[in-house]
Amino acid sequence: MTGNKAFHGYLFGSAAGLSTGRMEMLVSSFETPNAGEKGVLGGRGGVARIDLPGAGKVVVKSYFRGGLIRYANRQTHVRIKSYRSALEFELLARLKSLDVSVPEPVAWAVSGRIFYRAWLVTKLLPMTSTLADV
Repeated sequence: MTGNKAFHGYLFGSAAGLSTGRMEMLVSSFETPNAGEKGVLGGRGGVARIDLPGAGKVVVKSYFRGGLIRYANRQTHVRIKSYRSALEFELLARLKSLDVSVPEPVAWAVSGRIFYRAWLVTKLLPMTSTLADV
């Protein structure tokens, strides 16, 4: 289970906890999409790679809407029960505990309560390339 922490209008969740400095770095990457990314990213335009002290190189993924609704509402989601990023964080943590080869989850974050934007932070897998890079 993750511990939740509020910081400057964002709600963070992390198994290990996040320092104020780390949360500031993550908020900065949320507010400047594609920080550190070069090249074409296709549909994953909300991915950033940053070096997070204590965690190493991480990938920050923004959640975007798909389908026709994306033309009217690109990033805002409606909270029914849980946040999308929190659910994916919990799933990755569970799979990692079962020794499945998945990225290690570092943290999740949301901005907003009922209507929200979401991010997931995972460790960067070494020696990998994105499909866009290939």
